[in-house]
Amino acid sequence: MTDFAGRTLAPSAFPNDDGAADPALLSVLESHGRGEATVEHAYGYLLNARVLAPIVAVLGEAEEVPDEQGRNLRRDKNSDMALVTLVAPDGTRALPLFTSVEALTTWNPEARPMPVPFPRACAAAKAEGAEIVLVDLGRPSFLEVEPAAVRAFAAVLEKSEGAEGTADGNPA
Repeated sequence: MTDFAGRTLAPSAFPNDDGAADPALLSVLESHGRGEATVEHAYGYLLNARVLAPIVAVLGEAEEVPDEQGRNLRRDKNSDMALVTLVAPDGTRALPLFTSVEALTTWNPEARPMPVPFPRACAAAKAEGAEIVLVDLGRPSFLEVEPAAVRAFAAVLEKSEGAEGTADGNPA
């Protein structure tokens, strides 16, 4: 942990990550997109995958300040960072995730990548009310992770975090 201006920054879970896609994961996603691999095969690769969640700045509050010519300019007083979720016309919420910085910035150049293990991303999707996860949206071989699978991946995270409660694996 690193202290910075009263805040603690945890070290990255992916210290050597260069933002590129895992070639094996990309290959299985492309194979699935062509109908040559089952969705379960893709899910097997996603279980241990690092994905990138898109984060964007959201204006919290603005203020007007005069410039040197006496004009009032509007500037951000504060802003927040938010996880992107999408809402379909039928109200279904989805969390887009990406295998690489290139895929994410092609989809939205304003978004910033937050690397997370796929099960943690599914838990975040659940917390945000997203029923489905879309992996590499914008590519022809994007994968739609169904609601039951999103819940199952999130449960993997919950189970692993519960097992870390004590040395014998039982919650304290």
